[in-house]
Amino acid sequence: MKHRIPLLVGAALLVGAASIPAQAVESAPRAVLMTKGHGKKACSWGVVCLYENNKLNKGARAPILMASQNIRRLEKYRFNDRASSVCNHTTNPVRLYEHDDYKGSSEKLSPSQCKNVSASFNDKASSVKFAS
Repeated sequence: MKHRIPLLVGAALLVGAASIPAQAVESAPRAVLMTKGHGKKACSWGVVCLYENNKLNKGARAPILMASQNIRRLEKYRFNDRASSVCNHTTNPVRLYEHDDYKGSSEKLSPSQCKNVSASFNDKASSVKFAS
């Protein structure tokens, strides 16, 4: 009898998890996510997206880093010095910084703004910080 109770509880948890719609699991908030895609629609609301290519990866499924938190080192996600365009789908301004730990020159994105980074900042972002 002792062995059946944990087994029944485990089975009940599995059944409960199986009843959660796939969409609810996919829309669960994540702090940082790497994906591939292009255009504004590839960037979820509530995150800033860094695109590997200009014009939001214009027509090609290329790497996108999505973040809903500050990132001190983009190298941690293998996205250091790779951003050519960005989309800020948040209600706060966001800054991209040239160096780790939010140092060096920066480029500001207003809320809901999508753009190519300036030519002088192309492939130079190393950290991302949300303004409050």
